[in-house]
Amino acid sequence: MTSDDDILPDIKLAIHEAGHATAAYALGVPLVDLSTWQSGGVTRVCGIGGVDSRRRLWVTLAGPAADHEFILGVTHWNRIDDVLEADDLCRQLQVSPDRIFSRLQELLRANRAAVDALANELDEKHHLERDQVEAILSKHLEHGAWLCEVRLVGGP
Repeated sequence: MTSDDDILPDIKLAIHEAGHATAAYALGVPLVDLSTWQSGGVTRVCGIGGVDSRRRLWVTLAGPAADHEFILGVTHWNRIDDVLEADDLCRQLQVSPDRIFSRLQELLRANRAAVDALANELDEKHHLERDQVEAILSKHLEHGAWLCEVRLVGGP
């Protein structure tokens, strides 16, 4: 078994961003692009302010859930933006992130091939446009496939 220190930083960032992007795609949230660089990464989605709060919370928690699920049980809240966004959305929705985080881990685990394919491509190229992301993810899961999960687990 390898330790967390044995996993290269670039792939850690790519897995984190792939978690966000996989959730966005599976929840029908349109992506703009994904990028990683030496000290961080970003998953940009179209008009996130227009996306309902429950889906925003799921997408926000999916990066850390991917960290926890695929990087040996370690959650990297490597962007304070993730923490602030999740905290704000949980307060707005009056929900605890625990059930959502656990369900996201299960869904990401079940869709490991999608996360891996996207993370590997992002690790190699460091930037992927929407069409590239969708081409990778469409081979592994259906656009909007997790929408019922948000209704069941994501709050009132």
